[in-house]
Amino acid sequence: MTNEVPQDAQPHKRSIRNIPLPDNRRRIVTSYDIESVAPPTPPRPQQMHDERPAPVRETVTTRLTSESMTPPAYNQEQEETEYEVPRRARQSSASAPRRASRKRSYVLLTSIAVIVIAVLGMFFSFGGATVTVYPRQVTTTLSAEVEAQNLATPTSSPALSFTAESIVAEATREVVATGEEEVVEKAKGRITIVNEYSEEEQRLLKNTRFESPDGLIFRIPDSVVVPGFTRDASGNVVPGKLVAEVVADQPGKEYNIGATNRFTVPGFKDMPQYSSFYATSDSQMVGGFNGVKKIVSAEDRNRAERELRDDIKQQLAARAAERKVEGSVILTDDSLTLYETLEETSEGDTVTLGMRGTTKAVMVRADALAQVLAQTDLNSYTEGDIVSITNLGELRMRAFAKTGDTTFSTVRIAVEGDATFEWVLDEAAFKQALAGSDKDDLATIVPTFKAITKASAKIRPIWKGSFSENTEKITIVYAKE
Repeated sequence: MTNEVPQDAQPHKRSIRNIPLPDNRRRIVTSYDIESVAPPTPPRPQQMHDERPAPVRETVTTRLTSESMTPPAYNQEQEETEYEVPRRARQSSASAPRRASRKRSYVLLTSIAVIVIAVLGMFFSFGGATVTVYPRQVTTTLSAEVEAQNLATPTSSPALSFTAESIVAEATREVVATGEEEVVEKAKGRITIVNEYSEEEQRLLKNTRFESPDGLIFRIPDSVVVPGFTRDASGNVVPGKLVAEVVADQPGKEYNIGATNRFTVPGFKDMPQYSSFYATSDSQMVGGFNGVKKIVSAEDRNRAERELRDDIKQQLAARAAERKVEGSVILTDDSLTLYETLEETSEGDTVTLGMRGTTKAVMVRADALAQVLAQTDLNSYTEGDIVSITNLGELRMRAFAKTGDTTFSTVRIAVEGDATFEWVLDEAAFKQALAGSDKDDLATIVPTFKAITKASAKIRPIWKGSFSENTEKITIVYAKE
């Protein structure tokens, strides 16, 4: 007998029919009892650019009841609901690469725009022009002499001036002695006689005495005339000077004295000129001897002295070159050099001969020398031209004092060789003429500048057809034809 339980007394069972479903997630389930309902799975994070929440697929755990073991009938609405969520997820995943691609394109286009703007800015910031010019040149053979004035001597704006510096060099040679002899010799040397006393010249008679601070007497072997003093533009006294040779009053080594600041003139003692008429020496008195001395043959002595002179010349030229200033020419010459014999010494059978050379190194500005040579010896030169000599160092040059010029106020400079004269361009004026003009105007501007024969220009950026108004952005480059 079947026990039947009244339907209203049956235990309450949760049915899927009693579970409320959202309207947009409606599922139709029949003939199933729900044992448990799983909580909704939290949405997975999507890509940063996807603002829509990921679709959620609900999972419902069911089991068949004893009341009905038959599978539910096919429900088209249920199938469409179960497959609706995965389709939207696939659509969202497919749209993500498209958005990433659009973003990459945007970044690329932005980068290209920035680069283009930077390049254009660079062109305009660093734009300008480079103008290549070809200077006018003429080569001619020179055999000329020009005069230069000493800057230390008052004069009225000479066309060519020079500065002079004393340079000293010494050399020695050892020579085998050929014998001995009794020698009695007086020391000799040179002094500079100074007249600060009067504007009138002063004659000094032969054997006039000059006394050293130690009381040693030296005499001039010939009469001389010392010039009077002059005054410069400021009214200061410029002493009259004269260089003369002196000989010791007595033989002996004690007269071989060094440079002396002041020799007095005993003949002027107790006279007004005694304190302002005097002499100085820049070198040693040499040759004084009294006794037995080693001697060398005349041939050996002459050969040694020639070698000493050559050695001293090289030393003087090298030391003068060390004093050369950029943009100048420095000259030394035998005519400006004084050679003195140093005191001989002997040891055993060897005699040491010595010599000192003192020269005046004459320095002139290279551009000034070229300008004067162009004015005097270049037929194509016209007034106002500025000219240089590009190979000045290759020419033969020497300087020599004028005869009788004891103050060394003037020198003559001789120049020989094939000189290449080059006209100097006034760059500031040339740039000003180009500023703001069209590139095609260059052909008409060049002939107005005598210093150049032709020119070409490159303007930046390349599409710009005129020169910048700013002359600092115009660069001049020199070329040779």
